[in-house]
Amino acid sequence: MAVTATVLASADEAHAGVASGVNNAVARTAQLLAVAAIPLVARLDPGASLEAGPLVAGFHRVVVVAAVLVALGGVIALLTISSDALAGPATDGGPPHDLREACSHCSVASPPLAPTTTTSRPAA
Repeated sequence: MAVTATVLASADEAHAGVASGVNNAVARTAQLLAVAAIPLVARLDPGASLEAGPLVAGFHRVVVVAAVLVALGGVIALLTISSDALAGPATDGGPPHDLREACSHCSVASPPLAPTTTTSRPAA
């Protein structure tokens, strides 16, 4: 969620929808590629019978590769994401993003779980 917040905060208000769409498209594509790559990384043969030995070895191989990729992603994020992206002035006239109170919603039509400093929609 921190990467999503940084991406959306770094885009200006006119491009927020495009930034959100690109962020979602990249995330979904990465998920699809990861799921498709699991059998290849595990070296599972689609025609072979499923025995415990090759499945356990494949599972261990996939977990190690996933751990390396997560660590690599953390290093890339540490080096490329600026820590002040959320500290700048807000484009909606409110306080900076890092000074706002936390606000979570259960869904689009639900009331906020915590009071906010931004303007809320009128009830329908």
